[in-house]
Amino acid sequence: MDSFADWLLGLVKSAFSALWDFFTDLLIALLDLGLSAILGLLQLLPVPSFMQAGSLQAIINQISPDIWYFASHFKLSECLAMFGAAVGFRLARKALTLFQW
Repeated sequence: MDSFADWLLGLVKSAFSALWDFFTDLLIALLDLGLSAILGLLQLLPVPSFMQAGSLQAIINQISPDIWYFASHFKLSECLAMFGAAVGFRLARKALTLFQW
């Protein structure tokens, strides 16, 4: 009788495992479908005219001198450098601790 109960318990466990795998795969398929729909909508958007110049330098040249003044006054380049260093340090720390931190 114990072997039958063990077999029945194993059958129920495998059924729940199969059901869990099915719903996990269903969730992944729905997520893929949703993200594909969002990507399709994004591809329908036209490119703005100021970005059709072809180079990043052409876009930067269009920035007003007032913006350049405030960017230098608020030391935006140093701010972005510190932010980049902080992100780099965090990623290096995570990699060195094998993503445990």
